[in-house]
Formats: sequence, C-alpha cells, structure tokens
Amino acid sequence: MLLSLQLLLLVLPKQGHILFQGLHRLGRLLPLRKARTAHTRCAENEKAAANVADERSQKIVALLEEIEQLNFEVEQLNAEVVGERQLDIDYRALSELKSSELAQCQAALATLEKAK
Repeated sequence: MLLSLQLLLLVLPKQGHILFQGLHRLGRLLPLRKARTAHTRCAENEKAAANVADERSQKIVALLEEIEQLNFEVEQLNAEVVGERQLDIDYRALSELKSSELAQCQAALATLEKAK
C-alpha cells in the first residue's frame, strides 16, 4: 500500500499528498475513535448496570413492602387466635361456674326436699 501511495504521489502530487495526509490523520484518529467507542460502550454498560441495579432495588423495596404487609396480617391473625383462645378460656370458666352453681342448686333442692 505504501508503494501505491508513493506512486500516486509521483503521478498526482497534490491529490496524492492530500490523500496521504488524510490517511495519516485517519491512522492517528483511529485509535482515538476506538477509545471513544470503548468509552461510549463503557458508559452504556455503566448506564445499563445502573438501570439493572435500580430495577433490582425497586423489586427489593416492593418485596420488603409485601413482607411488611404479610407481617401485619400475621399479627392480626395471631391477635384473632389469642382472642379466640381467651373466649375458649372464658367459656370454660363460665361452664365450670355454671356446673358448680348447678351442683349447689341441686344440693339446696335436695336439702329442701329432705326438709319437707
């Protein structure tokens, strides 16, 4: 290629010189273009990574909110269970009280019948 450029410089000195300068500049600019392209790719990759990280953080926040809601529901269910257990305890206490009162009433009735 260098030989053909030299021949071109001999045949068409002005155009060949302009072409040679253009190729020389292109040779110097090409690494810069590659560097710019690499920098652009790096920036695009960083932007994509930031977008992925942002999406992940949004998903994490949504999951944390969902967990918080589920914990609240669990606490409500636990409160209902505790309330039901308390009702069971109260019912048993009332049943025992009723049974003892019934036994006392039957004993009093038996005493009254004996007294008659």
